Amino acid sequence: MDKDFEKWLKKDELFEYYNANPEQQAEIYKDYQREKEYIKTENIDGWVKWLCNNPELAEKHYPLLVNGLKKRIQNTEPFQVANIIQELPDHFPKWKTEAEKHFGIKRTKIIQGYIDLIKAVLIEYDYQTEIEQKAAESIRAELTEQLEYWESELKALSPQQNARVHSEQETPKTFEELFYNPAHAEPCLKILNELQTPVIDAINNYIGKAKGIFPLWIKVLKNHKPKPLIKHFKDTVYKDLLNQKVKGLNLSKDASEFRKQYKRIEDNKVELDIKAILSQYSQSGKLGK
Repeated sequence: MDKDFEKWLKKDELFEYYNANPEQQAEIYKDYQREKEYIKTENIDGWVKWLCNNPELAEKHYPLLVNGLKKRIQNTEPFQVANIIQELPDHFPKWKTEAEKHFGIKRTKIIQGYIDLIKAVLIEYDYQTEIEQKAAESIRAELTEQLEYWESELKALSPQQNARVHSEQETPKTFEELFYNPAHAEPCLKILNELQTPVIDAINNYIGKAKGIFPLWIKVLKNHKPKPLIKHFKDTVYKDLLNQKVKGLNLSKDASEFRKQYKRIEDNKVELDIKAILSQYSQSGKLGK
């Protein structure tokens, strides 16, 4: 049991009731999460800024808020998405001013962030409606020009700084390259075969009906303590290599599975199952060094 959760139960004199009523535990834990994640209105702007800079931590410590935000984004009207897309080129002067305030590694990271965003808009996003598609086409020439500018700025920085920032951002070509230690790839994948309801078989065929388990598995590996097991990449990178590794998986082109909320998976405590098997592997030596 999470130590903070245990303290909360004892503070509100719920500890004995929680242990004696297993059927109520999920709802009690949700109440704890809601109270823990409550943010005063005057602090919302600061929280959003922190979220943008620390997405993995935000997802770990504020899961309800982050999932709610993802749902709202997914349900955004096409005309609103189009407005955001068409306003992007206008941000160039502000971005340029911000980049020029910094030097060295910080400047390199900022410029790389701009490049990643522009590439996502131009190449990676799968626009579902004609309104969104037309908006993207209307600013393609401007964004392409800005992309060329930022790429030339990045090349002008010292090779050492560039190498440090790109060390994890270079797109891996194999599933094993997702891992800090490639030897961890196979045992970590095997976890998905040992779940209470397996989603792959012994030869890596997809046999489940819950593709949402794969993003959850990635999240657990990224947040593993004391050190993450898997590197941080865009969702589409994970999607491509998982589709390559797991026969018949066929995660969607835009990796939308990574942005959905899967209530049934949450209710079935699959994350705890993954963590428990991973812990057993670590303790028994199956994970290796």
